[in-house]
Amino acid sequence: IHDYADFLRLRFANRGTRWKGDDRDLNPTLNEEFQTLDQWCFSSQFYFTNTIYSIGMLLCILAVQIWSSGPYDPFGDLGILVVGPLTLLMCILVHKLSIIIGIFFGVWAVLNDILEEQERRENVVALIDTFKVIYGVTESADKEL
Repeated sequence: IHDYADFLRLRFANRGTRWKGDDRDLNPTLNEEFQTLDQWCFSSQFYFTNTIYSIGMLLCILAVQIWSSGPYDPFGDLGILVVGPLTLLMCILVHKLSIIIGIFFGVWAVLNDILEEQERRENVVALIDTFKVIYGVTESADKEL
């Protein structure tokens, strides 16, 4: 089982997409019902997705419990016209915010993206050094800036 866990860790580290759920490489050696579970590699993305799903299910169960515990008709309440769209807006906001925060902090970055970013930074530094040579900027003048 440790070899399988190491294999999953290696597959997650060398994935082709930022989000493992978008990856379409399935393990054909497994039964069909286990292939999508294996696709997630029991990674942090797998647990993040399960956490968000579980919180959503918990909130649905809580809503049904509230509706069924008393004489409350959710469709007779005009507040649903405000709460419904706000709930949908919050779901969209959490989705977009999760993506933005993940990209900003480099969470789940693909190795190729990291290498490309390092190469881009090295190219910018080389370009700045070239401009310094062309325009005769010395280190003492550079420190004054």
